[in-house]
Amino acid sequence: AKERNLVLSEYKWDYDSKEAWKNWDFSKARNFNWAQVPKGYDWIFWLDSDDIFVGAEYLRDIAQTALEAGKDEVFFSYWYGCTFKGEPSLENLITVDLEHLRERLIKPGKTVWKGQLHETPVPLGKIEATYINYTKDLPIAVMHGLTDKQNLDRLERNRIILERQLQEEGADKDPRTLLYLMKIYAELEGDYLDKVLEYGKIYVKKSGWDQERGQAWEIMGNVYGKRGDQKQAIKCYMNGIREWPHQPMTYLRLAQAFFNAKRYRDCKFWLEIGMGLDVSNKTTSMVNYEAMKVISSELLLKLAYQVEKDTKKALEAAKLLQSVHPTPEHEGSVEYLESVNALNDACMHTDKLCEYLESIGDTDGVPLLLDSLPVAISSQPFAV
Repeated sequence: AKERNLVLSEYKWDYDSKEAWKNWDFSKARNFNWAQVPKGYDWIFWLDSDDIFVGAEYLRDIAQTALEAGKDEVFFSYWYGCTFKGEPSLENLITVDLEHLRERLIKPGKTVWKGQLHETPVPLGKIEATYINYTKDLPIAVMHGLTDKQNLDRLERNRIILERQLQEEGADKDPRTLLYLMKIYAELEGDYLDKVLEYGKIYVKKSGWDQERGQAWEIMGNVYGKRGDQKQAIKCYMNGIREWPHQPMTYLRLAQAFFNAKRYRDCKFWLEIGMGLDVSNKTTSMVNYEAMKVISSELLLKLAYQVEKDTKKALEAAKLLQSVHPTPEHEGSVEYLESVNALNDACMHTDKLCEYLESIGDTDGVPLLLDSLPVAISSQPFAV
């Protein structure tokens, strides 16, 4: 640290206890950390120890430009959920599955951290922000370097911290605490799903942010969908779109609910809208690219095969689904539909050949042809 001219500070806590995190308050640690910054600095840039900074060489120019423009905060793309081939690193990155914008450069004295978990720098007054999305020309982002297993290990810890925070808030509950718990309970499932609906109904009345109200309605819709109550799921998704019509996932979830309710025309309508929407470049809500791709391709496959009976379209959708979410089951669907389409093509060509023989008057050739066919074709209705 001395060789690199760094100043390290430590926030004292009961590290001896194996369950010290049960009493942890991340916002206090953040505020302590930021209080160590001496006066006279233009910006504070922050990262967690499990984050990886991509494109650091662009940071100084961006900070200078934002300073000259009078900005108070700069948001960067945050790749919160990633798939890696091996250890988390940019070289091993396969796909970005979850993404949202997060404030990374903040002027000192403009915010204070709040929240025992999922702590947020809350503005102390009016804030002017600028948003920098990762692009080919400006490849700068923060990448979360946790594996799926590490994320699951933290779920129970986060639940306990947030439940304690909610209890301490008393009657005047912070809407953000309710929303964070809704997300955790939705992943834990089981008896926790009742809590999702309970907190969701409270949240949509308390929150002043339409974007997150839309998110809460979507989470409640997911719960009703898991329970098979498609009517209530559809109502929730509709409310979510009414609150925040810029989130493609809500449209895809709505299409999914309509399909499950056997309302295929409505399913196709909302699916096309959802697939045609662009993800907002200025949203701090999480964007789950992986789930969006899987839901879209699954619905395309089901509509093409089960409803429209179009095996060629179904094969295209099956290949798309296998490409975005490769599994043995999806690979089996591709192989099955390839065989179905090959048989359909063979039957079509045989039928055309029979029509040709009839057109040239060779009616005796038709039964000879049919008798020579393999059973897979000769047993088809057209041949019979």
